[in-house]
Amino acid sequence: MTPALLLAESAPATQSFAAAMLIILVTAAVVAVVFRKLRLDSIPGYLVAGVLVAPYSLGLVKNMDAADQISHLATVLLMFTIGLHIDISAMQRGMVHIVAAAVISTLAVTAVLWSVFLLLGIPRPAALILAMAASISSTAVLVRILMNRRELQSQHGRVALGVSIVQDLLSVVFLASIPLILAWAGV
Repeated sequence: MTPALLLAESAPATQSFAAAMLIILVTAAVVAVVFRKLRLDSIPGYLVAGVLVAPYSLGLVKNMDAADQISHLATVLLMFTIGLHIDISAMQRGMVHIVAAAVISTLAVTAVLWSVFLLLGIPRPAALILAMAASISSTAVLVRILMNRRELQSQHGRVALGVSIVQDLLSVVFLASIPLILAWAGV
């Protein structure tokens, strides 16, 4: 039995923020070690760890407020880390082209995926939400791959990072449009 499971079983029904953080960190460390032994990148391992500790999966973290606060903290730290790798002056040179490429490619992928999901029999609103989610790439994974290949400062690395950052901004627009899509669906 892992230390995180032991902590979760011994934790009271009202789990503290510190206990939730400890469970998440221990689980992430164990999963990262397993992924390293399998010669896999650790970022997907952290996603697996998040799924494992989530209140609605194995339920290792029972305190929804603590899980929410920790996820916000993790998002801020992730964005800070990504921000450290951005060369603003290099991005500004081709900003119009990067923004156009990001918007056009993301909307095109959304349209294609929406059509595929409709062909699979998924209702229109659900298919659109799934297509929007699937059309966004992970900036954290991209930065890690580009850093490992030492291509972050290359021309294609800067363009890929710029497109990914614009997609991050588009994801906010996509999330804001979900209530409109749900209203369209009659929910």
